[in-house]
Amino acid sequence: MSSLLLAAQGIILVPAARADDFVAFSDEQLRIMQRKITKSFPQGRIITDAPLQEYLEGLGLSLRGRERTYVTASSDKAINAFAIWSDSIVIYSGIIALCETEAELAGIIAHEQAHVSSRHLMRLADQTGFLNQLTALGLMIALFTQSEDAMEIFAGARSLQRSAQYSVQRDLEREADQQAIEAMGEAGFDLEGYLRALQRIHDSSGGGSPPEYMSTHPISTNRIAEVRSYIRNFESRSSSRRNAAHEADELSFLLARERAKHIANITGGKKAEGPYAAAAEAYGRLLRRAIEPQAALDILLPYAGNWLVAYELAEMLINHGDLENAVRIIEEARAFVPDNPALLARLLSILGRSGNGAAARRILRLMDPELRLRPAIAAAEVRLWHELDDELRYRIAVAHAKYVNGDISGLKREIEQLQKSAEDQPPSAALGRLELLAGKLANLESLLEEE
Repeated sequence: MSSLLLAAQGIILVPAARADDFVAFSDEQLRIMQRKITKSFPQGRIITDAPLQEYLEGLGLSLRGRERTYVTASSDKAINAFAIWSDSIVIYSGIIALCETEAELAGIIAHEQAHVSSRHLMRLADQTGFLNQLTALGLMIALFTQSEDAMEIFAGARSLQRSAQYSVQRDLEREADQQAIEAMGEAGFDLEGYLRALQRIHDSSGGGSPPEYMSTHPISTNRIAEVRSYIRNFESRSSSRRNAAHEADELSFLLARERAKHIANITGGKKAEGPYAAAAEAYGRLLRRAIEPQAALDILLPYAGNWLVAYELAEMLINHGDLENAVRIIEEARAFVPDNPALLARLLSILGRSGNGAAARRILRLMDPELRLRPAIAAAEVRLWHELDDELRYRIAVAHAKYVNGDISGLKREIEQLQKSAEDQPPSAALGRLELLAGKLANLESLLEEE
């Protein structure tokens, strides 16, 4: 975390400038900065688990509408979350595990989204810039002169800096709280969820050191009272109502929380309550492989329409040789699976291991054609037909992968070989795809000739 703190100090210790000067960064520049900051995490702390990422980003989208927020999950057990430039936030597994409902987690994400959309980090740097320079100057004088007067100047400047930063930070926190309530209310979330989340974070120290979150997001009884007043204000002037769909999403939240706890090796904590409690507990045991296949199937089958359940349940059933139920679950859940290349590549891998070519073909036909132009999907399809020992489809998939990756000469060689070997083959969907690839090759070659 030290490198991340150094990065933050590097932002603050710059000559004072107008806020507009900071906002002038292009989106691409901001994303480069964001990647540098996230790379400063210790190796292994950034979670690359596609289902968890998909859930968190989906929750972010439900709060911001069409304005996407990239949510990076950390396997750190600390109770913390923070905003990065541009369109990204980092959520620690510890804070996901602490939340007991989706509305609570939505409140945390909405608050961090407000920091991002309002460029609070840049405003903080701008508004405290002069005192930061004064503090740095005082430190330099103190170090070089070693005089008591210089040390007093530094101490005074540092005290002013902390006071000013706290004052500005408190104002930005208020603004983010207000915007979080607005976003939650417009999306139809339970607004009390954010209050509960703040109270849980405040109470989580148990008399010990306060959570990391409170060092940058101070939580006091005054702040909680202010949030309560924001809720009353929103409810008095808005016709927005609770979205019943979020009640159904509670299962997805509980499953995502189990994934975060499993990845971060977080044990204990309050168990889930309500109608999905048994499913969440069984899912957690399934992730740990601490449940028998039949018991998992009996408990989770009614929830297999949820893609998080479907993936884990199907994989477990395949590992235990129950191909029939595994393929049935995958087929039924396909309509609910987001069009995420990483998730779909994993689905194809599961199908390949199942040995069920007919099911694989059905799933591929359900897939958006544009997705099959993604390198991850093309590579997964090559592995699929190799595992299923389907020579013709394997070679066509290889040709398709070369097309996707822009290897025109390789594509040409594959098509020529395939056309020779396919001369005596009866018409089929696979050969129809070969003709389609040949047409794409002809189009590419004509474009090259024009250039």
